[in-house]
Amino acid sequence: PAPVRYFFWLREVAQGNLGYGIKTGEPVAAVIGRRIGPTLLLMGSGIGIGIVVGLALGIVSAVRKYLLLDFGLTIFAFLGTSMPACFAGLVGLYLFSLRFRWFPAGGFGESAWDHLRAVALPGLALAVASAPVLIRSLRASILSAYDQDYVDTARSLGLSDGTILRRFVLRNASSSTCSSQSAEREASRSSVAMPRAATSARRRSSTARWKAGSAARMPSACGAARIGTWISRS
Repeated sequence: PAPVRYFFWLREVAQGNLGYGIKTGEPVAAVIGRRIGPTLLLMGSGIGIGIVVGLALGIVSAVRKYLLLDFGLTIFAFLGTSMPACFAGLVGLYLFSLRFRWFPAGGFGESAWDHLRAVALPGLALAVASAPVLIRSLRASILSAYDQDYVDTARSLGLSDGTILRRFVLRNASSSTCSSQSAEREASRSSVAMPRAATSARRRSSTARWKAGSAARMPSACGAARIGTWISRS
């Protein structure tokens, strides 16, 4: 019977035996094992590119506020936020793989250079979905930090704008960006299952306990916070 077979299957899975593929006859565990490395590399490249691009463009957008560059980055952020990662991947595949042939259209290659070229394009597509949110959030946090009294005090002491940005503004702005993005991500997840819970989550997102507890739920924003802290200490 089916329940007994399911119990036997669970027992084999607990022992590491996932069975064999129907078409190829290969062990399923071996097939999954070959895909873990490329998957982790793709995930890491997408998060890394999103952090670097979002952090750099967010700082530039805040420093050059209300200028043409800021307006351009705002348009890019809105387009990236509204564009699904799958659509960005299809556009990038058509342009950079089929038309210009800068990146391979598929496969993983054999050498390290082939691996990097294979994950560059999908990593950029994943970054298009994560970087715009980080850009807007970091820009808002930096502008809010510039309005604080300690910035006026630092300027009265003769510190340059670059020093103030590295030592004071970026550290506080990156931490608040990490917390707000984590809280917003948690509220978005809750809104799918329970709207009342989402409303309650948004209310609790402003408290310090929520910030501390949700700091690990947004890898890109928290990575930007760590990078921002490292820059401020250098």
